[in-house]
Amino acid sequence: MFQDHLKRLKPGRTLALFCDAPTELLAEIELTDPPASEGRSLAVCRVARLDRLDGLLSAMVGSLAEVALALFPDWYGGGVDLRPAHPLAAAEAVGAIAPVRAGVSAAWLRAAAVRCRNGRPPLPRRFAREIQAAQLSLAVGGDALGFVLSVEDPTPRDERLLGLARAAEWFARITGAGLLVLLPTPLSGCKALGSLLYGAVFPPPERPARRSAGLADEAKHAYQPIRGHPHPFSPGEGMLARHLAGDDRLNRLFTFNQPVTTVRDRRFVVDLLWPEGRVVVEVDGFASHRSRFAFREDRNRDYELIISGYLVLRLTHEEIMEDPELAVDKIRDLVHFRQSALTSTPHDLIRKEP
Repeated sequence: MFQDHLKRLKPGRTLALFCDAPTELLAEIELTDPPASEGRSLAVCRVARLDRLDGLLSAMVGSLAEVALALFPDWYGGGVDLRPAHPLAAAEAVGAIAPVRAGVSAAWLRAAAVRCRNGRPPLPRRFAREIQAAQLSLAVGGDALGFVLSVEDPTPRDERLLGLARAAEWFARITGAGLLVLLPTPLSGCKALGSLLYGAVFPPPERPARRSAGLADEAKHAYQPIRGHPHPFSPGEGMLARHLAGDDRLNRLFTFNQPVTTVRDRRFVVDLLWPEGRVVVEVDGFASHRSRFAFREDRNRDYELIISGYLVLRLTHEEIMEDPELAVDKIRDLVHFRQSALTSTPHDLIRKEP
């Protein structure tokens, strides 16, 4: 369902989607790989309680800044190294981007890159919010960026809804991104939402889902697609990558966040893949796996991967963070198991009749 709505997103436009369980749809967004033909990147921001207009705008721009920090230095589609800390090298990098990228502010880029190199979100204080939002959007996707704002507050005050409508219009106009606003169905009759109601989507009622309490490690921001390295908003993937790096053999076998096409002609992005051995490792974090959709989708993914010849190992975020060496041992055991099967002759694999 989400892919159909994604196709409707237009640069600089807003689309409201009312649903019975925003967390369910958000899980679908985060577990679904956008078709390569879309050429679109997606950033996600969750809002548990609606703030006033100024606070909401700060949250949305701040979310975009967190995404930009996580993706640094791979801005503007890559190709230019923005990491050099030496002033001359940094100036040369900025000089290579600003003249050929329409709308890029060299002054903002210089200041933002310095903050990123110091591990801080790229929000240089001397720039107005409009400039920050526009420049951040250019850095992480430009008009190919889709921004998903998930509002999980079922009973906000009317003035907060008025602020939401104004914030959505401002954000889409300034960033040029297509903005998808997920809203609880009970808000569909609120006139205070104003322009958001025009062209809004009302999908069929979903089965009710229990709201789960968040964990301390749950990210409020997300971004996709990520290819070839750990997802910047998955501490579990990051921890696993660091410990796999200490094992030269496993590190050569596996790559992070790779697409796999099953025999059912469905395309999934798996967290960790050994392509030659057809081994998949999935890191199950709470935020993207707490819904009925995620529960059902995980099992269907496993089924399709298994009948496509893949071995699947699921590791929870908690077990990786608590004992990363044990998680690596499990991966090593699965590799040994697969290699043993691959080196067996057909004769060995046939059970002899008595």
